[in-house]
Amino acid sequence: MDKLTILIKRPNPDSHKKAERKVLERLNAQNIAKYQHELTSIPGASIAPDPDTRTLAQVAARNGLVHVKGRDNTDHPVEYNTVDHPWQHSEYYDPSVETAYNTFANAVFAVREDVESWIVEEDE
Repeated sequence: MDKLTILIKRPNPDSHKKAERKVLERLNAQNIAKYQHELTSIPGASIAPDPDTRTLAQVAARNGLVHVKGRDNTDHPVEYNTVDHPWQHSEYYDPSVETAYNTFANAVFAVREDVESWIVEEDE
């Protein structure tokens, strides 16, 4: 990672995630609508994000944007951002095997597990 940009838009105020509540409180205290944090590595080195930077990136991935520039193993430039790679969940069903409602209900539980895993990671 040569460059890491974290853009946080105001998180939902009723969010149950501890990290997002803290970010919103910090933004409110300073009258900030959005927060941008940009890190650039020392030439020849790679950014090694600390736990605080990782937490900010997790919040930004759900409430803004995370953009990374760097080089791959063959020294070719690469870029990744959360706009191009949003979180998605897909379910497929066979109507001859189950109803659309059952498929939907199962998808809801799967999405809930994903979201709960995010909360647990942040609260640990």
